[in-house]
Amino acid sequence: MSPHLVEDTKAAGLIAKADMLTEYRLVEVRLLEDLYLRIRGDQEGRLEYCQCLIPALEKEAISLNHAFTVIPQAYETRRKSHTGNAFGRAYALSASQQWVLLDDLRLAAITLSRSGLGFPRLR
Repeated sequence: MSPHLVEDTKAAGLIAKADMLTEYRLVEVRLLEDLYLRIRGDQEGRLEYCQCLIPALEKEAISLNHAFTVIPQAYETRRKSHTGNAFGRAYALSASQQWVLLDDLRLAAITLSRSGLGFPRLR
């Protein structure tokens, strides 16, 4: 969530992580199912549907992209449009306990798929 669009940057559920290189406030989203990336030909890749939980809002979403629509509706009330790009704003905790931008994982998966070596798993 943009700190410039959130009325209360200390609202319950908003997380400011000092170890991440972003000014944005984060909101936890838990995947209730495995998240898959569909790569077709020369496309950039699309996220498949994956049931998610947004604990701070006590709401579920049918996909990670849907969660990125639900969350701004609750926190960025001054915005006119409540959509977001999960690749550019979502982070995943890697096996080495480092926060990794979902877009970086997507690019790595595309590179691996084109090399024929298979796909990495986070867990």
